[in-house]
Amino acid sequence: MPRSPRQELLADQPADGRTLNALERLYQAAEKWRELIDVLHRKLDHASPDEAKRYLARVAEIHEVMLEEPDEAIAAHLEILDRDANDTTALRELARLYREGNRHADLLDVLERQAR
Repeated sequence: MPRSPRQELLADQPADGRTLNALERLYQAAEKWRELIDVLHRKLDHASPDEAKRYLARVAEIHEVMLEEPDEAIAAHLEILDRDANDTTALRELARLYREGNRHADLLDVLERQAR
């Protein structure tokens, strides 16, 4: 399958910040959620720890709200916790998602982590 000009641009300049920022805006405006998630993941490679957590939180939100994929949202929040085990926002969001998904054992684990 031939690649689009945008895909060619990403392949040629995968870490160029201006290119990634432009694609991020473009995909957001066009509501191309999966492509936006891909761009956000590419931005992780060159992000500060705080920026990385923001990108992952945005990935989680897109998965949950726009794509209705709570399990993928959970995975993004878990990745935040891999980077910062004490991130209270990620823990709170995980607790909410686990509660909504009736994942009681996982919810208990998160609540125990929050209590520490």
